[in-house]
Amino acid sequence: MAWHVYDIHFAGFERFTGGDYHLARFNVTKDDGVRTWQVAALSDRIAAGVSVGWMATRKGLMVPGNNQTRGQSAFSFTHPALADKLDYPDLASIACPKPMMFLCGRRDALFPVESIEEAFAKLRKVWESQRAGERLVTKLYDAPHEFNLAMQTDAFAWLDEQLKLKNQVGPTTGR
Repeated sequence: MAWHVYDIHFAGFERFTGGDYHLARFNVTKDDGVRTWQVAALSDRIAAGVSVGWMATRKGLMVPGNNQTRGQSAFSFTHPALADKLDYPDLASIACPKPMMFLCGRRDALFPVESIEEAFAKLRKVWESQRAGERLVTKLYDAPHEFNLAMQTDAFAWLDEQLKLKNQVGPTTGR
């Protein structure tokens, strides 16, 4: 389960809106937590990201019975020639120093807790090395593979703070 936010400013819409057009797209879908940190890592247009239920080390996921060894979501993360050089948290760390939040469940049958904790430690090391430790949040909840109310409450509050949406209503009009 994932929730991603694309914080995109569209150039050229000034003539329609009188200012910069701001779009935040919220998307909750199965198996897209990985896409949240991929897009955040690869695009300067992403201001912040929340990844729910998709962070662990590759080694920790490559165990008998895991989706990474059975197909299904294994094919959602096929980047030729990267697997032997970079682990999942290494790739997600390309997003640093952007604000990122990673939420996972302790009872998630797809992501072993030890592997999640190891990945979180790798992420923390990178954000701290760039003096951006305060921009990284990693949390484990007593939950299965889901985006429950507690996670949603934490994610929305954190994202609200990051994107400073509290006092903003609609696109900037420049007036």
